[in-house]
Amino acid sequence: MYFARAAMVQVRMQVKIAITQKRVTICVMSGTLTVRLDDRTEAELARLLADGVGPNRNAIVRDAIHQATRNHIERRLREQSAVIMNDPTERKLAEELYEDMDDLRAW
Repeated sequence: MYFARAAMVQVRMQVKIAITQKRVTICVMSGTLTVRLDDRTEAELARLLADGVGPNRNAIVRDAIHQATRNHIERRLREQSAVIMNDPTERKLAEELYEDMDDLRAW
């Protein structure tokens, strides 16, 4: 019985219930983020929504976070590649590997 009550409390903390007119909406959320938007950001978000970039504000923000993550990863890869490319030892190893692989070419 103790475990069942603990589980119920945990579920209650993750569930949001909204009652409007004759409809009950239950949303189970994995996480919530509250952001204060300045006027410029609010206007840009409204423009993206009006242009059909996403079905709603939440989707647009999620997509922006995903894009920012991709940009961050790509930037880090470019930085790491530049370090390797400018390292004489790494360049020599890459040239040796290329020469070794040349023997495996089919044509």
